[in-house]
Amino acid sequence: MNKHGTDFVITFFSFIILTVWSGPGWCATYGWAGLADFGCVTDYNLFLTGDLGYRNSDIQGRAAVGGDARMTSFSVGEKAAPADYSLVVGGNLRAGGRGDSAGGQVNNGGILAGGNVKLRRVGVPQGDVVSGGNLKLKSLTVENGDAEANGNVRISEAYVAGDVTSGRNVRLKSSTVGSISASRHVKLKKSAVLGNVEAGGRVKMVESGVQGDVTSGGRVRLNSSGVEGEVHDHAVVSDSVLNHQDVEVFDFSSVRLDNLSAALWQENSSIVNLDVDNGNMLEFTAGSGYNYFNVLAEDMMAASGLVINGPSDAVVIINVKGGQEMDMHDMAFRLSGGIGSTDVIYNFHDAENMRLHNLELLGSMLAPDAHVSFYSGALEGILMAESLYGGKKDPFDGILHSVQINQAQKAVPVPGTLILLAPGLAVLFYCRRRLSGQAV
Repeated sequence: MNKHGTDFVITFFSFIILTVWSGPGWCATYGWAGLADFGCVTDYNLFLTGDLGYRNSDIQGRAAVGGDARMTSFSVGEKAAPADYSLVVGGNLRAGGRGDSAGGQVNNGGILAGGNVKLRRVGVPQGDVVSGGNLKLKSLTVENGDAEANGNVRISEAYVAGDVTSGRNVRLKSSTVGSISASRHVKLKKSAVLGNVEAGGRVKMVESGVQGDVTSGGRVRLNSSGVEGEVHDHAVVSDSVLNHQDVEVFDFSSVRLDNLSAALWQENSSIVNLDVDNGNMLEFTAGSGYNYFNVLAEDMMAASGLVINGPSDAVVIINVKGGQEMDMHDMAFRLSGGIGSTDVIYNFHDAENMRLHNLELLGSMLAPDAHVSFYSGALEGILMAESLYGGKKDPFDGILHSVQINQAQKAVPVPGTLILLAPGLAVLFYCRRRLSGQAV
C-alpha cells in the first residue's frame, strides 16, 4: 500500500482502537489523515453511543456501549488481544440469566460500567468487573481479577479470585473471594475470604471463615464462624477504605460519530447505479488510494449483491444517500483484486432505522444516528451506530468478526489454572472447626 493509503487506513482504525480513559497513560490523540481530529477513541468491534439489546450472539472483538446494555446468551472478546476491558458500558449493564444457556462470557479483558451491574452465569476469565453504581454477581466466576463498585456489592454462589472493593456495603452468600474492603458494613453468610476483611462499619459473619485478619470500624460478630488471623473491632480504618475512590469511566460524548460520518461524506463523488441487467448488482471499481462512491439508498436496498474490485492499496468509502429507513437483506458481498474488508467503509449518514438480515457484510459500517436490528448474518468489520437491538421477532444473532489491527496492545498476565471454590471451602471448614461459636 502506498503511503497515502496506508496513513488513511492506520488513522481510521486508530479511531476504533485507542481508549477514551481519563487515567494517565491510557489516552492518545489521533487525527484522521487531516480530515478530522476525534481525540481519544476505542478499539472496539462494536461501538454504540446509545443502548444495546443483545442475545444469542458473538462479538469476537470488544464492545463499547454508551447507554444501557442487556445481554443474554453471548460471548465478547474471544478474538481480541488482551486489554484492561473487553466490555465497556456507559450506563447500566444486565447480562446473563437463570439458565446455563442464558449466560455468557467476556474474554481477554474485564467489564467496566458507569452505572449498576448485574451479572448472572457470566464468566470473566481474564479481567476485573468494575461498576460505577451497585454490583450484583450470582452463579459465576471472576477467575483472575477483582470486583469493585462505588455502591453496594452483593455476591452469591460465586467465586472472585481477587479483591472485592465497595464504596458502601458488601454482602456475600455461599461465595468465596480473595479479600474484602468496604467503606461501610460487611456481611458474610456461608462464605469464605482467603485474605483480609476491612470495613469502615460493622462486620457480621454467619457460618463463614476468614483466613486473614478482620479490621472493623464498628462491631465484629462471629456466629458459628472463625477468623484465622487477628480481629480488630472498633479500630481505626485506613482512609483508602473509608473514602473509596470513585470508579473512572470515560465520556462517550467525546466520541462524535456524526462528525466522523460528515468527514467521510463526498457529495460530488462518483454515483454507482444498480445494474438491473446483471441481476440487480452494485459493482465498484477502485484504484490505489482513496475511492469515494455515492449510492442511492433505494438502490442499496434493492441490490441482490455488491462487488468491490480494487488493489490491496485501495481504500473504498461507500456513502449511501438518503434512506432514513433502511432494510438490507439476502445480499451477497464479494471483494476482489486484493482489497480486504479492513479497507472498506459503508457510511449511512442519513439512516435512522436499519434492519439487516441474511447477509454477510464485508467492511465496517458507520451509521451514527441509526437504531440497528441485525440478525441471521455477520459483519466482517466494525459496527458504529447509535444502538443495536433485537426484539422477539428480530433478535440479533449474527457475528461481528474481529478485525485485526496493526496496533500495539497492553498485555495482561495470562492466568494459570485456578481451583475455584476449593481453597475457600478448606478455609471455611478449618475456621469453623477451630473457632465455632467465638464472638467478639
